[in-house]
Amino acid sequence: MLDPPMQEPARLAALVEESEEEIRMPCQHHDPELWFPKNAETARRAKALCRTCPILRPCLDVALNTEGASGVWGGELFESGTLVARKRYRGRPRRDQTEQAGSAGSVA
Repeated sequence: MLDPPMQEPARLAALVEESEEEIRMPCQHHDPELWFPKNAETARRAKALCRTCPILRPCLDVALNTEGASGVWGGELFESGTLVARKRYRGRPRRDQTEQAGSAGSVA
């Protein structure tokens, strides 16, 4: 598993030809757990912070080109190297699952 960019500031800084001291990356200044969201609200917050980052695109490119990226990278959520368009967090079951469960218990 590849850690979010907070673990690789020098590598990402090199991609934009600036020193890591000159780049203020949100992942360097917030709780590391934020980049591994456990719920939708945390994911939205992490993505919003990422979108303010000066190296958003290089960060996203690193995640897209690296196997095993997990967490929020470049304003997007990755899970085991796959970009996750919409993650379902714990909570209510999907609507189609509840409809199937309801129809399975009815007698015709």
